Amino acid sequence: MRGRLYLRGHPLLLQYRTGRESVSVAGAQVYAMAAINITIRLFTVLQQYLTEGTRGRATLSLSEGTSVGQVLDRLGIPQDIPTIILVNGAQKNRDHVLCNGDELTVFPPIAGG
Repeated sequence: MRGRLYLRGHPLLLQYRTGRESVSVAGAQVYAMAAINITIRLFTVLQQYLTEGTRGRATLSLSEGTSVGQVLDRLGIPQDIPTIILVNGAQKNRDHVLCNGDELTVFPPIAGG
């Protein structure tokens, strides 16, 4: 398993590779949080929140248990911007917890006439 180590909720600046779910560091028990990978797609004005040249699509590595809202906050997308959120094609909200392999699609409401 590969991921980041957390001690009382704070990330340690070290990565590990072990088959165990916890290791002992300096006498303290440290538990591993597995990493997941998701694909994110942002449309129209939201594309500016991804690195230039990604064309609105990127793969992110996140800690297991990360919610949609946490991803949007990490990207710097303001909460007051209205968004439509889809995970694997189904509408979800900011509290939805993501799983490995999910595709997160976010776009602003679209109007036309």
